[in-house]
Amino acid sequence: MERLKEYLHKYIQDPLDPYVNAELGQEYENIGQGAAALSYFLRASELTYDSDPVLAYNGILKTWLQLNRTKRRKKYEKGQLEQAIAYLPTRPEAYLFLCRWYSEREEWMIANMYADLGLQYVYEDPLPYDVGYKGEWELRFQKAFVCWYIGQRKLSEQIWLELFNNPYVDEKHRETVVNNCINFNLIDKRPEQTTWHDLLPYKNSDYKNLKYQFKGAINVKENYSQCYQDMFVLSALDGKKNGTYLEIGAGRPYYGNNTALLKAWGYKGVSLDISKEFLKLWKEQRPNDICLDQDARFADYTKICDEHINSRYIDYLQLDVDPASNTYKVLQKINFNELQFGIITYEHDYYCDNSKSYRDKSRKLLQEAGYVLMAGNISPDNNSPYEDWWVSEDIYQKIPYPPDTNKRVLFAKDFLLN
Repeated sequence: MERLKEYLHKYIQDPLDPYVNAELGQEYENIGQGAAALSYFLRASELTYDSDPVLAYNGILKTWLQLNRTKRRKKYEKGQLEQAIAYLPTRPEAYLFLCRWYSEREEWMIANMYADLGLQYVYEDPLPYDVGYKGEWELRFQKAFVCWYIGQRKLSEQIWLELFNNPYVDEKHRETVVNNCINFNLIDKRPEQTTWHDLLPYKNSDYKNLKYQFKGAINVKENYSQCYQDMFVLSALDGKKNGTYLEIGAGRPYYGNNTALLKAWGYKGVSLDISKEFLKLWKEQRPNDICLDQDARFADYTKICDEHINSRYIDYLQLDVDPASNTYKVLQKINFNELQFGIITYEHDYYCDNSKSYRDKSRKLLQEAGYVLMAGNISPDNNSPYEDWWVSEDIYQKIPYPPDTNKRVLFAKDFLLN
């Protein structure tokens, strides 16, 4: 209630401040006063139509949200969503909600149109005020439904399968995704290699088989990565200590993690993940290391490095944000003119990427950014190429072993061990 009092006081001083009106709308929504929230958000939208189209759009969607919660004014809801699009037609949220509105009425062709329109604008940053939009996967979820009813069964099945492999899908929707994949016999159609692979362990006894026995390698008793990524980083950097890392898609803090071994070598850095389960484990098991609760697709990586690493040169960058399309979106978000990296491990998931496109797209981007492919199509077995390993030009000149980039599948153990 203190924030509500604070903004009421500001409102009395300047009732035409759109940002004060928006904050009041949010505070009233927080305490369940939907009518008051609607009024203030509508005022904020009207006051910023010409000056701040994002807030104007956001405000209209907030008024729609209050109407939606009453379950009594469906026609007015549609009008608010159409008005939001008129304010800002290059955002995905209103298209998603209109797709749902028409789907509820089984007007599938119009619903399909709005799904397609929304999918053109899924790269936008989050709105200032939450309207219940969780990401691109929601539009694809609706698209899968709609395609089924307009006769595009193959495309519908393809999208359900993509959603099955998408870690961002929430529990509420995942049950539907799994049930549809089972009912349509899609899970059996998945390539066998999409299943999880056990880790490839490195033990101290493997030291004699290391192709390059970097400084301090004899002291490594075990590693944590799935496919020796941590050993590759130390090898390429000749056992460098006290380095830095940016870990995008952190996963668990130890099991299958690429920075846990680096931590023991004095590395500092920042990790990102959105899994509540994994974030809880990080707080418990690596409490002194930074793991941000942040959607990697919308992060400002230059700002993150400035704030948490205090350097724009990072020794190691990990990119692993399932599915392959999301990892590529994150790659595009990184400003390689501002940030430089020594080592990059990039998970393209070629073996289960239905489009078979993101590996080549990522290679083109990284090559243009000045990086050298050191190991291509890394795999935990002989049939699952899922990752590329890159180095900067400077480091490439210093590595004492040759690259291996032309194999269809490169078994990770064969690359690092004799």
